[in-house]
Amino acid sequence: MKIKNAILALAVVSLVAIPALGKGQGDLLAPTNLTVNTDSLPTVACDWDDVTGAVKYSVELEALVTYEVEVEQGVFEDVVVEVTVEIGTPTDSSIEFDMGELIEALELAVGLPMDEWESSEAVVKVKGLDPSLPETKRQNNPFATEDLLLVQPG
Repeated sequence: MKIKNAILALAVVSLVAIPALGKGQGDLLAPTNLTVNTDSLPTVACDWDDVTGAVKYSVELEALVTYEVEVEQGVFEDVVVEVTVEIGTPTDSSIEFDMGELIEALELAVGLPMDEWESSEAVVKVKGLDPSLPETKRQNNPFATEDLLLVQPG
């Protein structure tokens, strides 16, 4: 139980406290009307409204994956791993990606195949990028988010 609580506390700190330590919100607004379409698996299609002032976008997937570990004989605890995968930086207000390739990246990051996960939650995150800032400068523009059900395409 201590492992689960420590990992969960670390995930909460990384989601809440660390972003708060950065600079304030950027100049661009979050994209609106983000949709994530899985009707044509293995292709996942994302679309959103243009953001005024953005000439490209940052698209990421953030996932929480839970699996069990045996801490002593017959005693199991949940481990929760937070993983962020960069999907791309399109110049248009849409992007398509392959669900199978995404699952492979998550399995590599977690260190276990998907069929050994107890559960997973995922969101697609999109934010506009300001072309006047250097590419090496972190941009704190807000993300739009939309849930994505992770499924092994078959």
